[in-house]
Amino acid sequence: MGLYDLIFNRSIDDQTTLFFATDLHGSEKCFKKFVNAKKFYDADVLILGGDLTGKAVVPFVDEGNGWRAEYPNQTKTFNEEPAVTEAEQQVRNAGNYPVRLDAKDYESFKSDDKKIRDTYERLESERLQRWVDLAEEKLDEQIYVIGGNDDQSYVTEHLVKSSAFQLVDETVVKLPSGHDILGYGFSNPTPWDTPREKSESDIQKEIDRIGEMVTNWEQTILNVHCPPYDTTLDRASKLDDDLRPVTEGGQVVDEPVGSTGIREFIETNEPMLGLHGHIHESRGEVHIGNTLCLNPGSEYGEGVLNGAIVTLSENEVVQHQFISG
Repeated sequence: MGLYDLIFNRSIDDQTTLFFATDLHGSEKCFKKFVNAKKFYDADVLILGGDLTGKAVVPFVDEGNGWRAEYPNQTKTFNEEPAVTEAEQQVRNAGNYPVRLDAKDYESFKSDDKKIRDTYERLESERLQRWVDLAEEKLDEQIYVIGGNDDQSYVTEHLVKSSAFQLVDETVVKLPSGHDILGYGFSNPTPWDTPREKSESDIQKEIDRIGEMVTNWEQTILNVHCPPYDTTLDRASKLDDDLRPVTEGGQVVDEPVGSTGIREFIETNEPMLGLHGHIHESRGEVHIGNTLCLNPGSEYGEGVLNGAIVTLSENEVVQHQFISG
């Protein structure tokens, strides 16, 4: 028992309940549920996986006699202000960023990549600040967080300034229970060339280096965005050269897309628990040696929070359960 445990009269032998969710992709509704999950599920620790930010700006264009919303794959029209306000909130809940423009500004906006990017980054930062404010208001304990492959570097820089978040990306941090948590938010290459991708060799080198900080693997939790390769946690649709799903006999073909470096790291070190995300449709669990690996999946676009409740003792996972709500 260390000095921390003596001061707070807590032993690692006490059971600890974690709540883990990942891939919120900017969904305001999902983040509010995540913050409330600590009290609702009586969790001791909140852990948040990567891919925190949304994917698209949705312009709401003022046409004088109504509004036109330019969604990524469709256009909708609204005649009254209350309908526009409601639609904007639905966009926020689904993880995207609404912005109001008049017809003239929209014409210049849609053809200006820099203006689109600047608007996206401004709205993204504003939403992250609202998340920070909410977490600081509602929580006494910190959220242990990493970025994901879709998150720009400034995303985690924004969160690290807040007392409500403990950034565990590319480091090892000790939880109040005495367990270590190792974080890593990069992925192996994807077809979409996202901001935080690494080669498998680089992933292997970097996560091995981080692993040198661990003193007891039997008491270590991974918060690693990318799932291990060729498991039930990393199955995604196989894509052709035009990024369209491949089908055979009318059925979509899937394939493993996780990281071989992450899998080898888990096989070598056998931490007690691996918490993963990245592949939204691959909710599931798998044992790799003595390590229980979980991916709760993500349904952020519907405002549904998927998560995993995990109870730990000193050296083992006592129980776990997936939730959706």
